[in-house]
Amino acid sequence: NLIYSYGTITTLSKKYGKLESIWEHSNKVSFYSAELAKMINAKNIIEDITISGLLHDLGKIIIVSLESENMKKISGIASQKNIASHLVEELVMGINHAKLGGMIAEHWNFPENLVRAIEYHHSPGFATEEFIPLTYCVYLANSMTEYEKGMVSFRILSKEVLDYFKITNDEVLDKLHKTLKTRYEQRLKDNKE
Repeated sequence: NLIYSYGTITTLSKKYGKLESIWEHSNKVSFYSAELAKMINAKNIIEDITISGLLHDLGKIIIVSLESENMKKISGIASQKNIASHLVEELVMGINHAKLGGMIAEHWNFPENLVRAIEYHHSPGFATEEFIPLTYCVYLANSMTEYEKGMVSFRILSKEVLDYFKITNDEVLDKLHKTLKTRYEQRLKDNKE
């Protein structure tokens, strides 16, 4: 897993540049995913969950690198119309970054669990039983970063994922978010010291 993540990051950074905002987001999703895994006692797959969180936007890196102007337009439309950007990507380009990322990961012979977590990080309902913990952790972690920006709310999150994590209302979701954010900020502080 370390080789997959390091090799992917190194290869893409050399070819497409640093893309710092995507890497910062991916690091946060990776951390949140690992914390969520601990909460559901999925410690046996925490390494896979951490790597999946780190690589979940693999397809976005490719699209941004090759179609930066289109991605700016897509982001603008999504923001203006309050529509998820992956849905606009699919309408405009015929594929979204999650599906593309899954295809790339599969082409690069990543393990199937990583492929599915990348592919389904916006559509967790497609995950088969064996990939549910992994996919749900990455989905919810990614959603928590969007929740921070006011882009998602309790009512639009996957009911299956909410039930899986026993998130029953806005207050529970907000409490979970605050816990994750506090732990992440503490980790950043610890790393600086």
